Parts: sequence; structure tokens; C-alpha cells
Amino acid sequence: MKACLHKINYLLVGLILLYSSCNKTNPEPSPTDSRAKFLGTWTVTETKKKQTYQVDISTGSGSSSQIAISNFANYLAIATASVSGNTITLNSNQQLFNGSSYITLISGVGSYSSSTNTIVMSYIYNDQANQYTINAIFSK
Repeated sequence: MKACLHKINYLLVGLILLYSSCNKTNPEPSPTDSRAKFLGTWTVTETKKKQTYQVDISTGSGSSSQIAISNFANYLAIATASVSGNTITLNSNQQLFNGSSYITLISGVGSYSSSTNTIVMSYIYNDQANQYTINAIFSK
């Protein structure tokens, strides 16, 4: 009888651990969430610096309108923004650190087009030496 109770206890502990490992820390938004269309991996083409790179957009932890953009400006840093409908607004005056240097994201806004599945964005940042005004197209 004791052996059976020990097996049941081990089974319960295992199930609890399995359940807790399946919980997501950043759950995906519902399809009606205005952020849903922005999420995923995007290829970014910048017109001024003539560079192409990838970013990942995920839900942010600040509020239900927040998103996080990793590798923003090809800088290996995460920028935060808010979404309202088809508009994305970068949080102003962010200090982004890539492990060795900083840039200051001054401002930025973009819009999503469902017909082309693209985001067209303009933003301004300063890299301690120069200020850049960037126009970029995010495409999937």
C-alpha cells in the first residue's frame, strides 16, 4: 500500500511539473488583438543605410498594446512600441544597449498594410556620433 502511495505521489509531482513547464510567460494574443498582425519574424530593408536584416516582434510585457522588437535597427537590442489598430509607435527616448554601445531611439511611427503584409516605418535614432532618420519596410 505504501509503495502504491509513493507511486501516486511521484505521478502527481510529475504532472504538476509538466503542467508548469507548459505555461507560457508571454502568451500569444487572440486573433482579435491588434498586435497579432505585427508578431513574427520580419525582413527589414532600410533605404538610407541600404541594409537588410531580420527582426522578431513579440508581445511586450508592459500592457496589452505593447510589443518588443528584437534586433531593432540591426543593433542586437530590443526596442519597445505600442500598437493601436494598424499603427505602431515606438516608445520615445529609449536607450538601447547591444552589449558594447548605446543608441538613443528618439522617435518612430509606422503602419501595417494588410494588402501587402508589410509595415512601413520611419524612425530617428542617435548612435553617439550621428543622428539618423531611417525609412524602413518590414516584410514577411
